[in-house]
Amino acid sequence: MSSGSDSFFARLVDLTGDTPDEEVEIPREEVSASDCALLREGAVFYWTIGYSDSVKGQRRRVSEIRFRRLPAWTEEDIQRAEREAEEFGFVLGSR
Repeated sequence: MSSGSDSFFARLVDLTGDTPDEEVEIPREEVSASDCALLREGAVFYWTIGYSDSVKGQRRRVSEIRFRRLPAWTEEDIQRAEREAEEFGFVLGSR
């Protein structure tokens, strides 16, 4: 994903595998205020486009962009991962 002032460019991947990847330009106004800080090069987002039918039968076209949020790694998480990597390296004979 790369961005300009009023829009950003992204590569869309169809998770169903039915269509080839596409390059698109999306207006920044499509991104919710709470997700604006997540809009950066390499960010992963999910774009859902479809219809919402009301109880009375009225149909609206809807589009939702959600950015993936991953928990921040703590120092303890990093140290544990480094210890496990050392152990696996020893077991696999790379040490």
